Amino acid sequence: FPGRRFSLVGDGAYASKTLLHDLDERVTFVGRIRADAAVYDPKVPASKPSKRGPKAKKGARLPSPKAAAAKADAEWEDDKLLAKFWTRVISSLDSAYRIHPSDKGARIAARDSVYAHTRVALVNEIAPQLKTINPVYAQRVQLNNAALLARRVYATDLDVFDLIYEKEGRDLKRTIGRIIGLAKSNPKQPFVALRQWVGVSGP
Repeated sequence: FPGRRFSLVGDGAYASKTLLHDLDERVTFVGRIRADAAVYDPKVPASKPSKRGPKAKKGARLPSPKAAAAKADAEWEDDKLLAKFWTRVISSLDSAYRIHPSDKGARIAARDSVYAHTRVALVNEIAPQLKTINPVYAQRVQLNNAALLARRVYATDLDVFDLIYEKEGRDLKRTIGRIIGLAKSNPKQPFVALRQWVGVSGP
């Protein structure tokens, strides 16, 4: 079957270099390995014609499973930190606009004031807490209504997803199924359904 790809799932005893070294490129093996295992890119870089010595047998060194998991956790913490911050900014901007419902000039001035304070808070308050994002982000990230709207869509209720994950026993498959089911139960207000299930109030 030259056009088929296969996925093999095996015990950790099979996840060894000896058994998997010559595995066909069409086959993906999924198995348990040590948390501190040395992991390398399967793509071996091409040798330069002018380079002497033996050819490389493996690609670049990759993070160990433990390091990769820690990095993913840190990235998620950064995402949640920023989500809370952007929610706060959106609330401030909404309040500023409500104060000046019909005065366009005043609304623009209020918007600019909110974004000025936002920049200061990003640099002084948020940047020092970021674990995986370069602090320069706080100085350069775009502050405008379009960008804020995009962040509003992405950053809504990230903590709620964490609560569902914990309530489902940290089982990712069950968590995803639960989120999909809850969203379908209230398609017009899916986040309301999620918040109600974990017992938290809305923003």
